[in-house]
Amino acid sequence: MRQRIIVVLAWLLVSVSGLSHAETFECSFDQANQIKRIAEAAARRPGGRIGEQGHAVSWRNADGSVLSLSHGGCADLGTTIRLNYPPGKRPEVRIALRRLFAAVSERWSKADADNMVAAFAQHQFETRSESPKLTELDLQRGDGSAFPLGLTLSITPAGVAVTWTEG
Repeated sequence: MRQRIIVVLAWLLVSVSGLSHAETFECSFDQANQIKRIAEAAARRPGGRIGEQGHAVSWRNADGSVLSLSHGGCADLGTTIRLNYPPGKRPEVRIALRRLFAAVSERWSKADADNMVAAFAQHQFETRSESPKLTELDLQRGDGSAFPLGLTLSITPAGVAVTWTEG
């Protein structure tokens, strides 16, 4: 019985110390603002379903594809916009990317979309990985980059996605 009490007390001590640490941790980025931006994106086009935590929204398109947008972070602030198609229905890459960039423009930021299109047109991407199941292209970083903290295009048989870090 005494061992059981010691184990329970030790567990409580660890739990309480973890909680006090969690309470002192502060995010670098305003969580309420992130949720607000997702709500604004959802309001731009009817039919958006906001995720349980408020950091993602998705829309089902007439062709069966699903567009999802997620935005958030605590130490790093990132955004991902993904366009997934039903099995075997993804259009050729050029068309899928055009639709993805249009979605970035319409649902998130025209300026970000314009910068992505310009970087892609100027071949400013490097291939990070390439296989039949996944191709990832990273935007070259640098002082002159529109996305100095990084941007990655992902292409799979099921869809395309773009992810970038804002801070």
